[in-house]
Amino acid sequence: MDIETVSQYEKLVEYSTDSITLVDEAGIIQFKNDAVKRILGYEPNELTGENVFDYIHPDDVPAVRMILDSVIENEEQETGQGEFRFRHKNGEWVWVESTIADRTDTSLNGCVINSRSIDERKQREQQLVEERVKYSTLVEQSNDGIAIIQDKTVAFINSEFTELTGYESWEITGQPFLDVIDPRDRELVEKRYTDRLDPDVPTPPSRYEIRLCTGENEQCVVELNATQIQYDGDTAVLATMRDVTERTRYEEELEQRNTELELLNRMVRHDIRNDMTIILSWGELLEEHIDETGEEHLEKVLASGEHVVELTEIARDYVEVLTSQGELERKPMSLSDVLSTELALRRESFPEAEFVVSGEIPSVAVLANEMLGSVFRNLLTNAVQHNDSDEPFVELTVEVDDEQAVIDIADNGPGISDSRKETVFGRGEKGLDSPGTGIGLYLVDTLITQYGGDIEIRDNDPQGSLFSVTLPLSG
Repeated sequence: MDIETVSQYEKLVEYSTDSITLVDEAGIIQFKNDAVKRILGYEPNELTGENVFDYIHPDDVPAVRMILDSVIENEEQETGQGEFRFRHKNGEWVWVESTIADRTDTSLNGCVINSRSIDERKQREQQLVEERVKYSTLVEQSNDGIAIIQDKTVAFINSEFTELTGYESWEITGQPFLDVIDPRDRELVEKRYTDRLDPDVPTPPSRYEIRLCTGENEQCVVELNATQIQYDGDTAVLATMRDVTERTRYEEELEQRNTELELLNRMVRHDIRNDMTIILSWGELLEEHIDETGEEHLEKVLASGEHVVELTEIARDYVEVLTSQGELERKPMSLSDVLSTELALRRESFPEAEFVVSGEIPSVAVLANEMLGSVFRNLLTNAVQHNDSDEPFVELTVEVDDEQAVIDIADNGPGISDSRKETVFGRGEKGLDSPGTGIGLYLVDTLITQYGGDIEIRDNDPQGSLFSVTLPLSG
């Protein structure tokens, strides 16, 4: 090799972006090019005479020594590759990727190591590992069953999915995902899966309920939430499933109960009310045909009949409250209109009682709904029906401030003992089983609570009870 050729090789070595190191068979550094400074921070001659293994991370030394020995001892293997950590001049460990070539049979009499920094790549890999561990932990600790569907087969499930269905990972992974779907829902699920991956069709709903087949030949109802993701470099669908079997069963039972209540309501309002109307009509016809001795008994019969008719109205309102879906919708209701109407009707129904309004009823709107009249109808009726006075007296007072209206209904009846002031509404009890005065007051308390109001009972002066209703104003 002539001098000019040698000079060209030296230039190639010096201009190389890789760190080039020449070591003898013992690992002693014979030469380093200029690139070592950029990669590892050392001057080219600073490491000459040092043992290369003193600068390699202790955990990586065995692997590097094995590569070096293999290259030197194996005549058929001239090069070897590896990744290891090399100590930077600042004391930190830098990841390098190296190719080791045996040149012991040449004038170099050693091994040439070409190294390039892969520190940034290793940092990214470590971040990916940490993120994978983090998300894996989140997935395994999730209370929802999670499955990844790829090419219509199950690519992954978490432990909660196993708990939900009874299928172990080895049983279901790689199998068609429709195998775990109830046959009645398979067509829907497959269509939505296909549509979700098709960019030319509208994206289907991501959340819906389906039935799963479990490993015990049973089924459970789940709320499925599906979304398209990338998994192992390819398109997939991430499906999270929450067990709603009990909720669905409860909703079905509730719907059945509502249907039965509505049927009962129609029967009460139609059949019983019609029969009682006929009975009352016959009773009124008898008034002209009985003597004074029978008049008292007839009056009691007619009064009881009217009470039964009134109970049908209460039952109607009660069923309407029980069967209402979700939260009750409130809207502005004219307080003066509702109270004036109910007072007029009560005066007509109870001519023997005196209904008095103290002051005026303010023209304000409260937050309620059309059943607000039922609240005051029950309270005004209750003030008369449970009144043992010879001349029942009911006084209504309304006071309003910036936020609420307070309606007091006072009577001159026997009053209510302190021990019964809470139980009279059936609070803490369930509807018809309550120990209170009846379903009417339970309905009153339920409605007022749904309106965002309050009701309490106080002693009236000098005798009787005072029901105080607080309702929020509209706007």
